[in-house]
Amino acid sequence: EDNDVMMAMVLIQVGGAEVYAPQGIPLGLIAAFNASQAMAYIQYQGLEQTAPDVAQAWTEFLSAGGVSQPSTPEERWKAFVELERALTSPGLEAELTDASQVLKMQFLLSRDKLKKLSVDLDAFPIELFAVFRINRAVVHLKTKQSRRFLDFLPGLLDSTASLDLSGNEIGDEGARVLATALEVNKTVKKVAFFRTQIGDEGARALAAALKVNKTITDVHLFCNPIGDAGALAFAEALKENKTIDALSWMGNQIGDEGAQALAAALEVTKTATVISFSGNRIGDAGAQAFAAALKVNKTLRRVILEDNKVTEQVGTELRSAEPRLSF
Repeated sequence: EDNDVMMAMVLIQVGGAEVYAPQGIPLGLIAAFNASQAMAYIQYQGLEQTAPDVAQAWTEFLSAGGVSQPSTPEERWKAFVELERALTSPGLEAELTDASQVLKMQFLLSRDKLKKLSVDLDAFPIELFAVFRINRAVVHLKTKQSRRFLDFLPGLLDSTASLDLSGNEIGDEGARVLATALEVNKTVKKVAFFRTQIGDEGARALAAALKVNKTITDVHLFCNPIGDAGALAFAEALKENKTIDALSWMGNQIGDEGAQALAAALEVTKTATVISFSGNRIGDAGAQAFAAALKVNKTLRRVILEDNKVTEQVGTELRSAEPRLSF
């Protein structure tokens, strides 16, 4: 019968498929499954009869990543279709939030099928993510487990494009550990530290890292106790850094001294386009320094000084003369 011949051909194909099976997962079976839906369904039935252990491993692999455990051949086929679609996609975006995803993600990463991977290290075990080998995927990390996160630096930042440690009170000590990692990192482009208790010492450490780092473009240090000393350190870093595009220090403690130093640095740097120092302690002298810098710097699109200590009269005069200033 035709069905018997087809089954024989399927079994030969499965039996002769090249199988690479770390952890018992028959990844090579994907090649054998590149047939019609009916053919693949028959293949899997044959596999269950001839090698039930392998079939079970395959089922577990297909279901990894939040898909409910397939219990029937039809459900297993649907799970396979999902994975096969991923394998033929030019680039996937995925979010890693649960340990059950580890096998699927490891496989997709090994085949360079992920272009973007967002990882919540509060939900996905840091120890597991730390051993991932990532070649091309752009990784975005966020966590509130700062102490454990710092223990895995600098390796944890490999392939990471953005790092968000907001809400972590890492303080100056944590900032120093992080700065050391960023000095040698070549992938991180954006860093965000909202309410992290980084002070002047931590700012100095981060500034030192920016003098040698060649990839970071965005630095956001919202609501931290950074004053003029930290601003002075960053001003010196900006004179040497060639990549910073956006710098935001909203809600810190920077006064006129720090503002004047930063304004002087902006006369030198040619990469920054948006600077925000809203909610600091900058007065008329600091605002006037930024206005003077803008006469020289034609790259900056906007300097935001809202909610500072600039008087209404000076703010009106400067805004009229330089529309790129915002009060």
